[in-house]
Amino acid sequence: NDPASVRFDEHFVGWGMEDIELGYRLCRSGFEVRVERTASALHVESPRPRDPFVCEDRGLTPTYDSYVRNTVQFLDKYPDDARLEEVLANDLRWFVRDAAGRHWVKNGFENDPGAVIEAVRLEMASRREDL
Repeated sequence: NDPASVRFDEHFVGWGMEDIELGYRLCRSGFEVRVERTASALHVESPRPRDPFVCEDRGLTPTYDSYVRNTVQFLDKYPDDARLEEVLANDLRWFVRDAAGRHWVKNGFENDPGAVIEAVRLEMASRREDL
């Protein structure tokens, strides 16, 4: 296997999905997933976490912008995987733009995931045009 296949994709910016995508890519490349009960991991906690779900748990204002963008980027990276699209679209159904249209927020309702995906694609295309 290519050593580059065991690295995070640096096109994912901010928090969210880079680790999930790496695991997905490794499995797709034939790496075997094993449970190792004696393995350990170091996870450094921050008083100002980037993880919006941890923010929610701590009563802090979460920011979902990079999570939503990275989820759509993940989808677009593997357009041939219908099951992946189903799973990720299912997650995106909880997000909408805030009242000012500046940030992605969870509003507690099921929304149209197709509209979320299309809005993010337009936003990313607009950013590429600005470069």
